[in-house]
Amino acid sequence: MNEEYFLAKNLLERHGLWNPGQSESLKGNSRRSAGRLPGLAPERAQRSDELAEEVDRFLSDAHATYSLAVRNASHIPVDIQGSMRDLAKRTEELKSELRVQKELSSVDLKNRLIGLGVESRKQRLFALLVLAITKFSRRSW
Repeated sequence: MNEEYFLAKNLLERHGLWNPGQSESLKGNSRRSAGRLPGLAPERAQRSDELAEEVDRFLSDAHATYSLAVRNASHIPVDIQGSMRDLAKRTEELKSELRVQKELSSVDLKNRLIGLGVESRKQRLFALLVLAITKFSRRSW
């Protein structure tokens, strides 16, 4: 692994965006489609995919910016410093959007879980009713 990788990793760790299980994210391979989660609202799944693309772009930009900064660490050019400030701002925006998305997705999934619980109770009651009817109908024959 190279120096730019560790620099980007440290930046992401400081901002709470680093997930050790997804070290491939710096190479653009970490995206998992939220659209595959049953019970997630379609608009939420779409927004999750959009956010994943934004995070990939952010990581690519961070890699490019910080690799330039590392090459000239003793005197970081003004334009690179500006890019670094923009990345810090984007980090906060992404963290906020991801937090909101997480909360909304949690609500969707909790509602789906509640619905599954209700459905399961109905199926158990129906099975009990079928059992009772079957048992009593055999006695009357």
